[in-house]
Amino acid sequence: LVLLSRSHCLTLPPRRQNKYLDAQFAKYDTDQSGHLEREQLRAFLQGLSKGKEVEDGDLDFVLEKVDEINGDINGVIDRDELLPAAALWKELQDSKKTMQYKFESTFCTLS
Repeated sequence: LVLLSRSHCLTLPPRRQNKYLDAQFAKYDTDQSGHLEREQLRAFLQGLSKGKEVEDGDLDFVLEKVDEINGDINGVIDRDELLPAAALWKELQDSKKTMQYKFESTFCTLS
C-alpha cells in the first residue's frame, strides 16, 4: 500500500496496511456502525488533507464514485472502500491544483 497525502507518502507492507486502515476506519466510524456516513467521511478526508475544508460537491463526488466503482449504491463508505475513497480524494485535489496552476499561468501570460 502506498497511502498518499499532501504531506507524505506512506508505504506499508500488507499486514501493516490492514492495521493502519482498520485504525483509521475505527477512528472515524465514531458510532461504530461499520461504515462512514457523510460527515464521518468528511472528517476522514479533512484528516488526510491536514484540516483543509471538504466542499459538499467534492464529498458527493467521492461518495458517488466509490459507490459506482463497487457497485453498491448505499451512500456510505464501508471499510473496504476506505482506500479507494482516499485515492479519489487525492486525485481530485491534485486535479484541482493542476487546474488552478493552468488558470493562473494563462492569466499571467495574458497580462
